[in-house]
Amino acid sequence: MLRARKLPSRILIMQQLAARKTFAAIILGLTAASASAASVHDGYHAPMFTVPFAKASPKIDGVIDNAEWKDALSVAALQTTEGLLSTRQATVFMSWDADNIYLALRSPLRPGEKVMQAVRQTDRDNVKAVFDDSYEIWLNADTRSPDGEIVFFQYLGNSAGAKYDVMFEPTVGNSRPGWTSHWKPANRITPDGKFWECEVAIPRQSIYRNEPFADGQTLRGLIVRNFKRPWEQNNLGGAGSFSASDSHCRFVLSKTAPAMHFSDVGDLKKDTVGATIAAGGASQPLHWSFASDSGINTQGDFIANDGPAGPGPAADKIGDGYYRIHVTAADGGTPLLDWSSRRTFGDRSATTQPIHDTDDRAELNLVFNPVFNFVRVDGDLINYAARGTINRFAATVVDSAGQELATQELHLDDLAYVHGLLKLPNCPGGSYTARMVGYDASGHEVLRKETPFTKKDLKAEFPWWDNNVGRIDRVIAPWTPVQQSGPATDVWGRKMSTGAAGLPAQVSSQNTDLLTGPAT
Repeated sequence: MLRARKLPSRILIMQQLAARKTFAAIILGLTAASASAASVHDGYHAPMFTVPFAKASPKIDGVIDNAEWKDALSVAALQTTEGLLSTRQATVFMSWDADNIYLALRSPLRPGEKVMQAVRQTDRDNVKAVFDDSYEIWLNADTRSPDGEIVFFQYLGNSAGAKYDVMFEPTVGNSRPGWTSHWKPANRITPDGKFWECEVAIPRQSIYRNEPFADGQTLRGLIVRNFKRPWEQNNLGGAGSFSASDSHCRFVLSKTAPAMHFSDVGDLKKDTVGATIAAGGASQPLHWSFASDSGINTQGDFIANDGPAGPGPAADKIGDGYYRIHVTAADGGTPLLDWSSRRTFGDRSATTQPIHDTDDRAELNLVFNPVFNFVRVDGDLINYAARGTINRFAATVVDSAGQELATQELHLDDLAYVHGLLKLPNCPGGSYTARMVGYDASGHEVLRKETPFTKKDLKAEFPWWDNNVGRIDRVIAPWTPVQQSGPATDVWGRKMSTGAAGLPAQVSSQNTDLLTGPAT
């Protein structure tokens, strides 16, 4: 039998010292590696913005009047869900008073582009608005619902005023689409066609805040712009999961802070990143700093209401890592803005994608149901400028010989939709054409859409059609009916015994028990 030998004390001490030196070297190596990997992004979770008090509430009419919003926070610093700089920027405006949070969004449109607004019904929620050009407002004011649950809110809208609003209860993992915000956003496309503008007031009562909004209060929120072509969701914080409120921006309400104006976070043509900073409100000294993982670290002072300042959009070249910008009071003690981004841009295809949206686009869809023999007519003429000349539509279905099988007169509704359902006789298999024609008041044809379709001879095509082939009224062996024996329920090959509170005491499959004990 082998017996472990006891090492002399001197050898043990030498081994311990060697181990300690190795451990210390590892720690020093990790510390050095950690130091070399330090980033300006360290400790950063989400942007922080100071929101100034609204001395006069803006008029919510969809017209972003610069005079009304000049003393509000304005930020044009959208990021992708991967934290990259968005190649399509929009400007967010924000202010507050005791009873409301005021928000506005100005989103540039590319030359020749019209916003997508396929969903236009405003009398009910419609989550499909997310597939249009749309925006989202996520807001968390640390409030509780009438049921006592901690809640935060989502509002999604498009330029036509269609919306989808939800209340989330994170502690119980629940969401309530039935919650109604009663917010009344106002939208417009500017007369020159260059911008989509939206304004909204968020009453505190709508988010269950009983006390007035107060100086120093912090809200969590996310402002999102959903672009349709190409599809991309960009937001102020670069959050990847919108429903994770800990990734939302921090908005600090202030009665004394200046109105920060933050823009020009990059230059696509020069492949540079940076920012332009300005401030409105009372004249006061402020301080900015710019730090980048490239090693650039600059700072400077400026005066509110004294023109733009900051490092500018060409402060640094694109590259790996992050850059970060702080704005504080001149003494460096009061933070006013903290924002960071990766040092590169997101999808550039939007900047080169040709857009030729015209005013003569009429979407007319005619779909045949061969089982129930009807043709569904759906039309959307929101992008058809001459729709006002159409007095009526005639929807018709004809067979291959031109024989009319069904017809119906249809009209455009106030939202520029036309809908109808033509019931056909039990027509045989063959070729058919669905036709929709728009006529003006004089009966002249203005618009036409024809859709050919084929109905199969179902009996010839499917041997089981309209007969009893394959129909039986018994189970096929070895399957057996469900059997009950005391607390046990048997089906073929399986058995479950029910225990306390209706939970399984045992489940077996092919006579093999699956549970080690009764479920509790």
